[in-house]
Amino acid sequence: MKVVFASVLVGACFLSACSDRIRQSHVPSVVQNTVAQQFSNANGIEWEKEKQNYEAEFVKDSVEYKAIIDPSGSLVKYKQELTAAQLPAAILQTIQAQYKDFVIDEVEKIEQGSQVYYQVELENKLKEMHLMFRADGAIDTNLKYWD
Repeated sequence: MKVVFASVLVGACFLSACSDRIRQSHVPSVVQNTVAQQFSNANGIEWEKEKQNYEAEFVKDSVEYKAIIDPSGSLVKYKQELTAAQLPAAILQTIQAQYKDFVIDEVEKIEQGSQVYYQVELENKLKEMHLMFRADGAIDTNLKYWD
């Protein structure tokens, strides 16, 4: 019986260690205040711990967002879901010219400081691609796709 109890306890600890989700009560108020100030009317906020930073996932005006806030309350970056029609024309032109066999599946706009990037998921019957674009339509291979 002790072995079974110990096994269950170890399993529960392992599962809880794998989860990055945290309760709002464990998020510093300065971090919560940043989300409230930057994204008023945010609904259904779910929190995760990302290394030393906090990630808030929420909906605002029927649009999905994710924001990374550091422990001091500074907004590191955020992304919001877009439709393909909301992409800058230069990005649409690049996709039409270089990825004719693909359709746009998901689009998100990322703002980090004064920089704005767009991440686009393209797919066809055989392949799925994740690309990062600058507003001018150029693909930026130095940027990491943010899941």
